[in-house]
Amino acid sequence: MNVVEELVRLEVPVVFLSGGEPLMRRDIYDVLSSLSEHGVLTVLSCNGLLLSEDIVKRLGRCDVWFVAVPLYGPPQLHDNITGVEGSFVRIVEGIKACVEEGMHVCVKTLVSSRNYDHIPYLLEKCLELGVKAFYICDLVNLGRAKTLNKEKLPPSRWMALLDKLVKLVKEEKVEVDIGAMPSAAPYLIEQFGGPSKPLRSSCPAGKGFISISPFRNSVTMQLPLGG
Repeated sequence: MNVVEELVRLEVPVVFLSGGEPLMRRDIYDVLSSLSEHGVLTVLSCNGLLLSEDIVKRLGRCDVWFVAVPLYGPPQLHDNITGVEGSFVRIVEGIKACVEEGMHVCVKTLVSSRNYDHIPYLLEKCLELGVKAFYICDLVNLGRAKTLNKEKLPPSRWMALLDKLVKLVKEEKVEVDIGAMPSAAPYLIEQFGGPSKPLRSSCPAGKGFISISPFRNSVTMQLPLGG
């Protein structure tokens, strides 16, 4: 809990708890409760498979601000991508439990050539479930994705997707985070209105956010440097 005390001392406003699977920690509810008691907003990013009604109620008692779970497309495609049969249905049931508990839910998805055509279905499904926040990011060729270059979307397809997302945000009043796609910022500012002066181009890592590894090392960014 020393890390929690340090975050409180630094007046960190939001803590994003990820993994691995954070719900596997025996002290996760103690961590969440301690953060909430000190006025820190908490976002729990999990795989969604452990969100039973009992666990969701415990998260509610910990005043979790947002629960973030992954969905990658229709049931068969999602299960194929995750390698876990029935994972789509289990995650959807977890989302329903969170919404019924009055908790905010964010659905995360990684866009690639495999699920690009299914993004509209995914967004409609989430709206049907009462989800009002989406995190949609590009494929970064690191780790197990090093060999998936062919699945990475070209700029033209990303622009077509951005057009759909802009329309969705304007019509449905939902929140969409485009993740590690800073190159899309000028287009989105044009669509929604924004500062007339040029934006600063410096990286926000270490200033707007910082990551703490399981070994308590501070990591300012997770993207590769250089060309």
